[in-house]
Amino acid sequence: MGGTVLTHSWEEPELSKIVISLFSSADGVVEAPDKFMRNWDDDMAADLQDQMSTWEACLLGRGQYNDWGAYWPTYQGEGDAAFARKINSMPKYVITSTPLDLEWDRAEVLGEPGAPLADRIGLLRSAGIEGDIMVGGSMKLATSMLAEGLVDEVRLLITPYVVGTGHRLFDGVTGQALELISAKTTPTGALLVRYRTVAG
Repeated sequence: MGGTVLTHSWEEPELSKIVISLFSSADGVVEAPDKFMRNWDDDMAADLQDQMSTWEACLLGRGQYNDWGAYWPTYQGEGDAAFARKINSMPKYVITSTPLDLEWDRAEVLGEPGAPLADRIGLLRSAGIEGDIMVGGSMKLATSMLAEGLVDEVRLLITPYVVGTGHRLFDGVTGQALELISAKTTPTGALLVRYRTVAG
């Protein structure tokens, strides 16, 4: 299901925040977290639970929609049950350049396929969502949004492992200042950091 592309006015009141939430290696790689996510501790779990309590919608690239849409709707495990309930129940907006048949409950293509990214994010900001809009897993979409100044916060779980290769969140992003909101070390040596983006 598509929508009409609108021109967003940044002077309009904004009730929602667009928040990138990703796992990262010590050298900034956010691709294939199974290569560097070797530990999970109670502080990480508490941080994720805190973030989930503020999520009201999810923004996905097409590739991540295909991956998550094939996995989470039928998830039957216990370890990620809370995340599965959250992601399955909240609205999901998909950024895609080509038409997409949607089968996941509460999923919707955002704007017209191929429309400018800023226009489509403008649609989302004007939708009256009163909580956080989470960008998770869709690393290339997250990088593109950072490059265009379309993100409000960046939340990273940084593990003490160096991967060496892979997509880095800030690849190609220049001139973006970040203001530290909070930083915490977990028992297994990871860092939980939250940044607010600052307009240049």
